[in-house]
Amino acid sequence: MNKKSVIGSFADMAIALSSLPPDEAFNVSAQAAARITGAFRSCVILKNKKGEIKIKAGFPHGAHGVGERVTGAAEKFLCKVMDGREPVFINQPASNPQTAYMKDLALTYGIASVFFVPLLAEKEALGVMVFDFTKRKKKYCNDGVAVARFLAREIEVLRHQKREREKEDRIQRLTLLGEHSAKIAHIIRNALVTIVGLLRRLKDSTSLSEHDKTLVLFIFNAMASLERRVNQALSFAKFSPEYLNPKKERVGSVLQSLVDTERTLHPNIHMHFEKGSEDTELLINKGWIENCINDLVLNAIDAGARNIWIATGKIQSEERFVIAVRNDGEPIDPMKINIKCLSEIFDPFVTTKENGFGLGLSIVKSMIQSHGGDIAVESITGCGHLGNTHTMFMIYLPM
Repeated sequence: MNKKSVIGSFADMAIALSSLPPDEAFNVSAQAAARITGAFRSCVILKNKKGEIKIKAGFPHGAHGVGERVTGAAEKFLCKVMDGREPVFINQPASNPQTAYMKDLALTYGIASVFFVPLLAEKEALGVMVFDFTKRKKKYCNDGVAVARFLAREIEVLRHQKREREKEDRIQRLTLLGEHSAKIAHIIRNALVTIVGLLRRLKDSTSLSEHDKTLVLFIFNAMASLERRVNQALSFAKFSPEYLNPKKERVGSVLQSLVDTERTLHPNIHMHFEKGSEDTELLINKGWIENCINDLVLNAIDAGARNIWIATGKIQSEERFVIAVRNDGEPIDPMKINIKCLSEIFDPFVTTKENGFGLGLSIVKSMIQSHGGDIAVESITGCGHLGNTHTMFMIYLPM
């Protein structure tokens, strides 16, 4: 294939990935990859947010099980390729123990040489590109590596752009929600203040019978709870960037003071604080950051946590400061709260509590994003890189 055709094929991949729907774009990419490398077949396999490895596209079309999840044996081998971060060339895959999972496929199509190239982003492996180089010289492997590197870069750019769009959309939705919530909540709160005030006087009255006092107290508690929820709804309007008013603060000192207070308030909970080697100074709204951490601590206690760990660190390559808040309480199960993925826990009105309002974590995310940061969560039962059951929130702030 001449140089001009190669450049054209790379251009086809770039244009397809930036302008076509994902499925169609990856099919074009698989075809262009086969054209560039001279491979008889090519296949794009990607890992999704849930960690599942699925066949995204293939060439020739219709012969790769596109959209299906790979088998357990295939997943084990492909994960090994991704973890190794190096290409793997397999001769005679039908008889090679590493690729025993594709024996029938190799025999059916006469596949004698397969080249597996991990699709590597800066921080993670996105998937694997597979080439059928049967009756092709091994020199074509260099073209396969070049194609995989190009595709990985394009995928990483697209994913970054998608995350940014989702972030902007979410901020706009929350801002709009905040504006409407504030208008409605102000009207309701004015009435509630009057009602709660009168009930407070009535429940302390000496002229009521014990039965009537019980009823009044019940109504008072219900109205007070409603008042708290209305105040929480009003918070949406308060935590947008224009109200940030940040100041330079030593984050380690802020967190140490907060941990000391939490230990006093919750003596039965073991609070652990691991401050980084430096007491980093950041431009933050101290009260907002304290509110965020306090909300995460209270959520952990509500989930039955006995231990809560707060740790800080830096990601120098990204110029970001990290605050991790981990607990050993009951993990968050997306299925139980009717969400598709754990990241939706930050959406308004999503709650793990029976009587929860579902705005706490949305407000936390709004406060963090107003700082130009972000927040993520993982919740694991009895496995994972940290070992035991845990839920961990990671707050990322710009340095």
